[in-house]
Amino acid sequence: AAADSLADNPVVEFAVASGEWKADALDNPYFDDRFLEKQWSLNNYGQVFMSRLVNGNFENVSGTPGADINAPEAWDQIVPGDITPEKIGVIDTGVAYEHPDLAANMVPGSDFYDADNDPRDIHGHGTHVASVAAGVGNNAIGTSGVNPWAKVMPLRAADEYGSFSWAAIEQAVAHGLATGVRLFNGSFGGPDDDPAFEELI
Repeated sequence: AAADSLADNPVVEFAVASGEWKADALDNPYFDDRFLEKQWSLNNYGQVFMSRLVNGNFENVSGTPGADINAPEAWDQIVPGDITPEKIGVIDTGVAYEHPDLAANMVPGSDFYDADNDPRDIHGHGTHVASVAAGVGNNAIGTSGVNPWAKVMPLRAADEYGSFSWAAIEQAVAHGLATGVRLFNGSFGGPDDDPAFEELI
């Protein structure tokens, strides 16, 4: 009612009650040391990436050779010492920032859901997203991120169930922008629109 009343005021651009969005579904929300099998999207040579049960029998599912983002070919053209690592603001459920396959690529973040400085992930979604974006490469641990040289700033804006507060999302973006982040990942959504978030974008 308060938002509706404010929205009727001609000097107010917009006013909406705060809402909630949910974390997007993940296909493979865990770290896996079988890089070539589980990360076919980076380099697909037709490998078997999963098995499924069909009519009581297991059947292998293979990729289509070449249906990938050509990550190894791109990595071969990069001289790590010659680039400034991109900083990615991961607005999510937090990140397991001490994980051995992420720790070297982390920068300090913040928790806008609990309003503290510990963006630890107690759900798993944000850790998965961070690993896809910037998991450390070539270390024989877990998976490699699409950009294994990037830095991740964990910006927690969700609870342990993957529900994101609009206000927390907006605070996370504002904090990231204020600290030099120009690239964000937000794997969440819902049926309602948040005009304040659209304004930030």
